[in-house]
Amino acid sequence: MYIFWVSLLGDIFMHEKLENQMIKVIAFIVASLFLLGCISNENRPQEDIEAPQKTLKKESDVHKEISETYNETPWLTDMPKLPQEDIDRQTIAQMSLEWAVLDKNIADYNMIKDKGHLVLSTRNINKSYNFLLENVTISILTPEEIKQKSEAEGDYLYLEFEMLDIQGSKATVKLNNIWAQNEASKKTIAYLSGGGATIPFIKVEGIWVRQAVTEAWIS
Repeated sequence: MYIFWVSLLGDIFMHEKLENQMIKVIAFIVASLFLLGCISNENRPQEDIEAPQKTLKKESDVHKEISETYNETPWLTDMPKLPQEDIDRQTIAQMSLEWAVLDKNIADYNMIKDKGHLVLSTRNINKSYNFLLENVTISILTPEEIKQKSEAEGDYLYLEFEMLDIQGSKATVKLNNIWAQNEASKKTIAYLSGGGATIPFIKVEGIWVRQAVTEAWIS
């Protein structure tokens, strides 16, 4: 490319129509600048030229990865297709558990012995629901299974949806953190701990949104 500009510089001085000395000087300066630019670009390291393209490619890959892995209800990704009512109930239950466990808002959360492995009652939810909480495993047990566990392992706190009511685009949740007691414990211990909260939800443009807690209590 720069060979062209070298040739052009020579033509400038030889051209008959460029008789005015000032015009020759200006034309020479302009041609020289173009020549220097061409030489600079050819000597520029290839990796510097390709850097912006690599950056764009990297950003594109990240965006693609996020698009492929993101789901508004990730806890449903491995589940068979559910009726809309079950999808709504599981979505609301998931958001309630996030508020209670991940945000540590449920009454006496600190008294839960094993915070990485929680027990959730089947009351008002389906045992087949699959909840996803970071660094937390949730075992969904029936009331009988909860009782058997307390008889075998001792008393423990577990979560229970006292209410999960959906009416159109509004929903109300009452989530409790309560004690499972074995028969021997009931004879000697009356727990004054645990509690719960009432959490309202509204559906906005197809998305459930948690509202501020309207009621909270401690046992």
